[in-house]
Amino acid sequence: GYFVYNNQKDSESTLSSLASDAAEALAVELPADISGVVNFETIKAQITDKTIAQVELQSEDGKLLYKVTFTDGTALYFDALTGKEADKTALDADAEDTDALPESFVAGLTFAQARTIAEAEMTGKTVNKIELELEDGIVVYSVRFTDNSRVDVDAVTGEVVRARDRQ
Repeated sequence: GYFVYNNQKDSESTLSSLASDAAEALAVELPADISGVVNFETIKAQITDKTIAQVELQSEDGKLLYKVTFTDGTALYFDALTGKEADKTALDADAEDTDALPESFVAGLTFAQARTIAEAEMTGKTVNKIELELEDGIVVYSVRFTDNSRVDVDAVTGEVVRARDRQ
């Protein structure tokens, strides 16, 4: 019994490691230059009937998109370069219970500036998405890396609020 248990434990560990490696390989890298993306205010101005919980900049099918998630769990997508609504909507089954961004919120820095700050904190890592969200009462750009590391940058001041390196 002991040998079988140990073997199973090793198999579980190997499978977990393989799953983690596969997820990392599937993470899509954001382009190095995102300075041409439209600002948050351009997207926010188009939304009048819902409360924004989170905005995520991601690369999907070769296009840069903003995924805007609302407090009701629904989401809309916008072309990040033009600001126009993309031809897809979604209802996220995995939507977190997220707090709304304050209606009066105005970003003090751009997605590109937040990325630069986060990359300085986690040198040599690859960014795969950036989220604008409310964390512990502070609006932050949560810059996510392909190895699941993360840096939260205060969206008004540019201060690094949290840095979590994958160990």
